[in-house]
Amino acid sequence: MQRLLTVFLCSGLLGCIVDTGSADDGIVAQSLLRAHLVVPQIIDANPPGARGGDVLIDGEYDLVERKLFIGRTGNPSAVPVSFVTERLVLGRGQIKFTTMTDGATTTVAASLTFCGAGLALTYTNWPTTGTTRAFGFGARGDTLELYDQNVVSTYRLRAGTQSGIEYPAAGAACKQAPGVCGGLATVGAWVTEKTVAAAPPVGTAGKLVLETPYVMESDVYYNGAPPSGRRDRASLVAHADQTFELVQEVDLRGATRLSGTYTTVGNALTLHVTCSPVGAVSLPLTFSAWPGTLQTLQPGGSNHDTGAECMTYHAVK
Repeated sequence: MQRLLTVFLCSGLLGCIVDTGSADDGIVAQSLLRAHLVVPQIIDANPPGARGGDVLIDGEYDLVERKLFIGRTGNPSAVPVSFVTERLVLGRGQIKFTTMTDGATTTVAASLTFCGAGLALTYTNWPTTGTTRAFGFGARGDTLELYDQNVVSTYRLRAGTQSGIEYPAAGAACKQAPGVCGGLATVGAWVTEKTVAAAPPVGTAGKLVLETPYVMESDVYYNGAPPSGRRDRASLVAHADQTFELVQEVDLRGATRLSGTYTTVGNALTLHVTCSPVGAVSLPLTFSAWPGTLQTLQPGGSNHDTGAECMTYHAVK
């Protein structure tokens, strides 16, 4: 499944955008000189999962912390860091970042859609007008966290600037919001890929548990495919209305979210993806389901050209 979901994103919240901004932005930039000066922290671990939130509070936020997760085998000394100040203004479905780093000012404006732990920004300023990127987020009180692949940025609401509330998309709008693709927030523990020389198991069909997230507990490649050593985690939920939501993370690549409809015929489970970063696709799988457990099988995978990938999930309440 992973091979079909690979997405190449720009690094960092502002990695795709260069814009000197307007005169008003220049005034904001000057005020940033009095805001928090942040030195990114380099952490030799994988990034945590996004938490989501019920609402977003409109207002002005200052960046107070930025963490770069480089994995357990990363080299902290090889990661360049720069002092940065950043102001985030959120309101009426719009968001604007003004950033100063290394003496340069960058302004990014976008509309936003969110639900669950997913947030999508559709950029409204040149040169990326109309482009949508997906993020994870966490919102608790006056604190907002944005998860961009292996970067977690924490913002704090400035006192006296609260101006309203943003409410999440719901129902069908949530499942099809570009870049959000469902509100599923549950992501289980990191799983290390394994490989065995035996033939893969055969799908025996079964009855899916509906409206309950399945969390991946193992990821095994059969037919002796060489292990990559990568870790991943994934959650999947099948709804009674024949729709599904899937969120998957692969080491430092960040979360990929999919949603759409599914069909089961015998031991064949097909995910008809209608919302994804790469457009509409179909993911044919075979499966076995027994009480509390789901097992999916797919030939190949993102890290191997041979073998069959078998993911085993357990249902959680």
